[in-house]
Amino acid sequence: MCPGRGVWSNRVHGSYLRFPADVPSAGRRVVLRLRVRRFACRDTVCPRRTFVEQIAGLTRRHVQRTEKLCSDRHSNQRSRPRWSMR
Repeated sequence: MCPGRGVWSNRVHGSYLRFPADVPSAGRRVVLRLRVRRFACRDTVCPRRTFVEQIAGLTRRHVQRTEKLCSDRHSNQRSRPRWSMR
């Protein structure tokens, strides 16, 4: 669905690879290899013209990490004390 107009499109404009980092497994870094499609908006006056599919619960626009990794990092930052007594 086009985020600019909210219109569904089935016109594939192309595709490309994304490599979002995911949570580590067995102490090793994990990077996914995803082929995502770029769609052309059906609305001719849409300022976006093309948009990329987002995989729910996994990817977001302009983010290089999976949703899970983002939420894990956010929760780890909250649990750390901002200062420590010496």
